[in-house]
Amino acid sequence: MPKKTPPRRSKKKQKRSVASELSAGGLITHIYLAAMLGVFALFTFDVKYRAMDLAKGTFFRIATFFLAFALFCVLLHTLISKRKTLLTPGGVLHGAISRLSALDYAVLAYFFIGLISMLASSEPSLSFSGGESRSEGYFVMLLYALAYFAASRFYEHREHVFPLFAACACAVVLIGLLQFYGYDWFGLTASAEPVAQPFGEGVFQTTLGNVNILSGFLCLTVPMFAVLYVKTESNMRFFYLAASLLCWYQVLMGRADSGFIALGAAFMLLLPFIVTDTVSLMRLLLYGAGAMLFAFVFSQIAADQVGQYIDGVSLAIFGLGNKLLFAAIVLFAAALAVHFFIIKKNRSLKSLRKIAAIVTICIVAAVLLFGWFYPAAPEDGFIYEYTQAMRGNLSDRFGSWRGFVWTRSAALYAMQPPLQKLIGVGPGMFSVTFTPVFGQESVEITSVLYDRAHNEYLQTLITMGILGLIAYLAILVCALARAYKHSGEPVVLALGSALLCFYIQLFFNFSVLIVAPFLWIFLGMLASQAPRIREAPPIIGFAIKSFVIVIIRYYYVPLSPLPPYIPPTAGRLHYSAGYREKTRPYRASA
Repeated sequence: MPKKTPPRRSKKKQKRSVASELSAGGLITHIYLAAMLGVFALFTFDVKYRAMDLAKGTFFRIATFFLAFALFCVLLHTLISKRKTLLTPGGVLHGAISRLSALDYAVLAYFFIGLISMLASSEPSLSFSGGESRSEGYFVMLLYALAYFAASRFYEHREHVFPLFAACACAVVLIGLLQFYGYDWFGLTASAEPVAQPFGEGVFQTTLGNVNILSGFLCLTVPMFAVLYVKTESNMRFFYLAASLLCWYQVLMGRADSGFIALGAAFMLLLPFIVTDTVSLMRLLLYGAGAMLFAFVFSQIAADQVGQYIDGVSLAIFGLGNKLLFAAIVLFAAALAVHFFIIKKNRSLKSLRKIAAIVTICIVAAVLLFGWFYPAAPEDGFIYEYTQAMRGNLSDRFGSWRGFVWTRSAALYAMQPPLQKLIGVGPGMFSVTFTPVFGQESVEITSVLYDRAHNEYLQTLITMGILGLIAYLAILVCALARAYKHSGEPVVLALGSALLCFYIQLFFNFSVLIVAPFLWIFLGMLASQAPRIREAPPIIGFAIKSFVIVIIRYYYVPLSPLPPYIPPTAGRLHYSAGYREKTRPYRASA
């Protein structure tokens, strides 16, 4: 009797099963993103600032652990119930690995170099844990990698994600507003008394920490929600407008120069991508009018703080005074003109994007020429520091003593032996390396013992070497390249603008556990939104796989003999060397 062939599953059932597997991972990832984007920035469980890193770190570790555990359970269930393999063709992870993009390769290279740097450091256990100062060693880097790949593989855009993050950002700003006006209703300060001096030394900046950390968070929120307001047709766009302007108001209160510089540079570079039609032009003019109005209102409210609390870029902005109100009126009038004389009459402006690009080039050239030729005096404050830096005169006092820590960090890197110059001293080992050499000088000159380089790129150069810095810059370039290719999508442009602004402020700032998870989550969300085209040449993947195989064979010899190689075209006809050849599938002997 002929053997009965098992019934084949229909294509519809196959598609449903795959969809159910994807939806399980997607549901888990979306729950994780809801916790991180909606709760993480607000979470704290102590009244002292020294516990802020501990509070945020505990939340991030627990949330990411449950993410890993849930995804592992889904993977295990798929392997057992579906009887699928892991990495072979048709396996559960084969598709995800075979579709690695250039951004994925850059991320993998960054964390692989971090692993080598940790193992080669003077104290591998300390480099793994990160110590007690910031607790950011290689273990936290692994959690960043998990958050990135979970978001890049399972995230699918839903309307609730960005409003949830906007609501969280508004709550953070409102707590900051209460603090600024002397109300500590949530007990965030060291004492139970109301805040005597708004944002004074040792006082919280809302639920995130000092002004530098808060500035990094706002550099993500302000451009992201501004782009979503300008480019989307969603009913939530006015909520995005309110959230972005509130965050801009917090930037004014925080008075961190790095935030002002990053926002100004980011909006200049983004102008050709935002202004693509008359509607986006009108909305951008309205947004600019709102920003100028908020700056004018705050300059009037905080007039008594000028010279004592307000300095740097904030002082330069508030020095404009009534000119801010005049600029708001002009921008609002221009937006009305575009609406009534162009949009209502169905007219269009030709080459609007080219005009925006020309304006951007002119603004950048004007800023550079101003720094090179303007004869600023020392009493000009930030302007004097900028002009001196453009001429190569970087003093120790530049940027609130950033000049000091930058020059000493560069000298510290020059002192390292060749191996450490290549792979660094180890993740989380900056303070351990910097303090014995320049700690006493730092306290004597600046009265501060620095545990960070206050420049993420310089810090990466020291902790992970030139190879780690190259990999980190490759992540930046690949992410911005993906955002550039798909800038027509509002979600992609919003994520790209947030990342661009954050990377700019990292030149004056640093990435810590309080803010860094947002960076890696948004990188993963950007990778998931842009189509997964194989951007990296196949030779890159082949080189990485070959390197891993060589390392394994070097450390784990002798290996068991490998099975005979079966070419992927076995049993098919193909042309090779000008003649027709038929390959036969390999059959094991009985």
